[in-house]
Amino acid sequence: MTQSSIKHVLIIGGGPTGLLLAGLLRDQNVPVTVIEKRREMTRTRCVKLLERILSYNTVSDELYLFSESQLEERRKAIKSMKPKLFKIIANWLEITTPLQHIQETLANYYTSADDQIRFSDQYDFSKNLDILDYHPNTIVIDCTGYHSVLRNLILPNNRVDRFIEYVLICTFIYEDRYICNELCKYYKNQNTKKFQIIPAIDDTYTTGERQTHVTCLITIETPLYKQLSKIGRITYDYLKENQNEIYDDLNTFFSNLSTGNLNKIHFDTMEFICIPLQVYRARKFTHTVNNNDLNQHWVLMGDAAMGGPYFQSISMGFESAIYFAYLFKNTNGNTQDMLKLYEEYVDRLWLTLQIRTREIQRNKQILQALCANDTPGILNKIRTY
Repeated sequence: MTQSSIKHVLIIGGGPTGLLLAGLLRDQNVPVTVIEKRREMTRTRCVKLLERILSYNTVSDELYLFSESQLEERRKAIKSMKPKLFKIIANWLEITTPLQHIQETLANYYTSADDQIRFSDQYDFSKNLDILDYHPNTIVIDCTGYHSVLRNLILPNNRVDRFIEYVLICTFIYEDRYICNELCKYYKNQNTKKFQIIPAIDDTYTTGERQTHVTCLITIETPLYKQLSKIGRITYDYLKENQNEIYDDLNTFFSNLSTGNLNKIHFDTMEFICIPLQVYRARKFTHTVNNNDLNQHWVLMGDAAMGGPYFQSISMGFESAIYFAYLFKNTNGNTQDMLKLYEEYVDRLWLTLQIRTREIQRNKQILQALCANDTPGILNKIRTY
């Protein structure tokens, strides 16, 4: 089946990945429809996108798993982006950015040429898939996130999971610029007794004049996770009254961070969330509907295809979108070739994500053992040869 018989692309889910793909395809004059069940954008998390999204001049350690042809296609895909869109994404590689801002910016980019995002409760595909029957000769991109609507229809039990750890995430605004390397993370945890507070994952960056949005991970055990996950809203005061060990170590960290000047920490901006971190992926990312009258092709993208802990999933979704948009234009009209190349590329993305996740997890555990003066724990994690 050739792409010339494809009349349009239907994107399910108006999140960051779906909106970026919509903008990329629209820039190629591809007819695109974006549907989303929720009109309000209510994302609260902040992210710093990985620099590798727009990297093609040098091959970093994270890209060595790709073939030479894939790296060349990747380079062409990035260079094919419109300068305006390229610049927008490049800005998000520099500083930690509210996810809400990313989504709103991409929505404005897509709708700037009179394109629309269709909002309606009828687009809740978890309850009603019949609407797909009205889209023949269509490529359907599932960008519905972690609770993908098409993943298990492509293949039963089409998801594998690997649990990483349970974490309590603390975010707040710090009234100064704060750039934190691994040495800094070690000294900020001096005198913590049980819980090490790991600020961000790589670095923290300014979000305004002399302000930093700080994201901290606190590893917790299963019983504490079960206890905290039942709390409707975890607050600083709740920890003070009910979780003295976490509260005391947090205060030690805050004091080390601000050199005793706690006024620099905006406690009114402090938020907590307790979640399991896990990495997962779909076994199969694409599917062709076996109905000649329908001629429909399904593609999983973003968190529908795979998710990464440590706030990497948006970056993986963006990489997939940029590559897919390039394939759509440059596979000589052969839909099956396009789907095959996409499968192969996202499979390599998964491998790089897996390697990066293991590296982060091991290094974080080494840092925690260092802070606890646990020499056997450090040696158990080091792989010298």
